[in-house]
Amino acid sequence: MYGIPSIFLNARRKTHPPTNEDKEEALIQYHPIIPNSPKFVMTYSLPVIGVKTIVSNPATLESTSLVVAYGLDIFLTRRSPSNTFDVLSDSFNKPFLIITMSTVFIAVIYTNRKIKSNEFKKVWKVKEKKEEEKKIK
Repeated sequence: MYGIPSIFLNARRKTHPPTNEDKEEALIQYHPIIPNSPKFVMTYSLPVIGVKTIVSNPATLESTSLVVAYGLDIFLTRRSPSNTFDVLSDSFNKPFLIITMSTVFIAVIYTNRKIKSNEFKKVWKVKEKKEEEKKIK
């Protein structure tokens, strides 16, 4: 099984070398022959024998597809166009995320209790009464 990157199939490829604008849009120069690279082989050099059907469906990860080939053999692989965007990197600061989420959780609980307390209701009743008095005058 061979996966060809869409950059080689883009119909907007130019016959002349790409300009800076073309490079920003990830357009490459047209070549009549698609390059053969071992990176394009989806089966990781494993033989998949008797393939009758190939099915591709989107995965829950952003810009990722699951590809299944079956027949005599069954082969499943995950494909993404360049990088997986919604997977955290190894350098991601997980303790900071946990501290931030805990702080937000505590703030929500504190705010919820404060709103339900009588003090908060009294303050709002005083403000409401003053506004009603202003409307009446």
